[in-house]
Amino acid sequence: MQTSPSTHIFTPIATKTAGSWNQQAIDVNEYIDRLISVATEVPLETTCLFQHISDAIQRGNTVSFMSTVDNE
Repeated sequence: MQTSPSTHIFTPIATKTAGSWNQQAIDVNEYIDRLISVATEVPLETTCLFQHISDAIQRGNTVSFMSTVDNE
């Protein structure tokens, strides 16, 4: 079993396909968003990570739905 270095913190992030987030996931994403905003000096970057993850969930939902539809 491989362990991560003591300099790393593992935080599981749970999102549901309906788009709901657990509080820990929200907190981690907000923290990462703030770091990105500071690094890029773009205040609106704080919404980008949430938006990208939400888009990925929606794409996954679409693929799952389309695989159940008969294409004939």
